[in-house]
Amino acid sequence: MVLSVRLQAIRRANEVLRSDVSQRPDVVIGASAPNLGGFGSSSTTVTLGKNATTMIADADLKRKCVSVALLPNSNELRLEKAVPQQVSVNGQLVEGDGYQLQEGDILSLHGTEIAYEFKVIAEGGSLAKKKEPEASATVQKPSSDCNGNTATLASSSASLQQQQYNSHISDEFSCAFCLELLVQTTTIVPCGHSFCLGCLEQVNECPTCRGAVQTTVPCRSMDSVIAAMASQPAQSCCFAPDDLQKYHERLPPDQQQKKQTTTSGSPMRRNKKHKTIGGGDTPSAAICVD
Repeated sequence: MVLSVRLQAIRRANEVLRSDVSQRPDVVIGASAPNLGGFGSSSTTVTLGKNATTMIADADLKRKCVSVALLPNSNELRLEKAVPQQVSVNGQLVEGDGYQLQEGDILSLHGTEIAYEFKVIAEGGSLAKKKEPEASATVQKPSSDCNGNTATLASSSASLQQQQYNSHISDEFSCAFCLELLVQTTTIVPCGHSFCLGCLEQVNECPTCRGAVQTTVPCRSMDSVIAAMASQPAQSCCFAPDDLQKYHERLPPDQQQKKQTTTSGSPMRRNKKHKTIGGGDTPSAAICVD
């Protein structure tokens, strides 16, 4: 029985990583596997990309390039939701769900200029042999096309565009420090970059531009937009389920209670007072106040 699988980081020069780490960590998959020095991940499923699991901060990568799942009943290691053109195994591009990894495979995440590589190492047992043919019809078997195009399509063009759109939206509403959805969004003055309040409490300068922090202001409008999007039905929500779960777990207790009250059927307030700001040569604007 496989107790865990280690995705051993093959480290290269010029990798773009979070500012608080000096090298990319290994990623451990399996409930019994330990974390490595507080970094990496210990789970039966991990998501690789520009996120806190890999410590990669490369803007060319999606936050969720691919999920890697260890199936305990069969000891199969499979890829899920592989983003087109950003994931390869042993040099061949893959996309979609179902690709089965083997011991020694090299899994790569592709930015524009840098490939972040992981070697598959089984610990405590052996991975299941690859089934022939592939178990899932959505596995993308690469062709010999020099442009890296795959021979089959996992989904229609419309659904692929929707996936890309959702990924873009998720990135836009993510904190550049923790790489999760923004919670208690706080904007730095004067640079204007926004982060989670808890993340800003850990730094003395802007994590994005390294500019000085003269003061910070809460960005409640951003919080309201994210909360509204997160409350949409799962089938129409732009955020991935694991993003939503992490977002709700990180909300302050009072906001979690407010969410429960809202979703239980309480009507939303529609009548809000408006206050006009501005004067003189400055254009006036109406803002909503509680």
